[in-house]
Amino acid sequence: MSAPTLQLYVEKQALVIGGLDGSVVYLTPGEYAVAAALVGSLGSVVTRQALLSVLYPAREPAQSNTLQVLIYRLRKKLQAAGGAYTVAVARSTGYTLRARGAA
Repeated sequence: MSAPTLQLYVEKQALVIGGLDGSVVYLTPGEYAVAAALVGSLGSVVTRQALLSVLYPAREPAQSNTLQVLIYRLRKKLQAAGGAYTVAVARSTGYTLRARGAA
């Protein structure tokens, strides 16, 4: 069984899961930036540094837990939308967006 489609909806800063009749997950600007980077590399690891550079393109990121908070919120929203996708941690490296049940 294949995972439902996953698309970025740029105009509304949202993810659409499952095509036209699917779930729409509305995101904050920070969540959208992280989601866009992860969707662009679906199934592959996106390093923490790459995600931070998406969030803070013009300056060195402050030492904070901003990325962890955004990942937490994104996971919660994906779960509320049916849980077809999840954000998994790649220990000491970064994060990956993958379909539930995918290895």
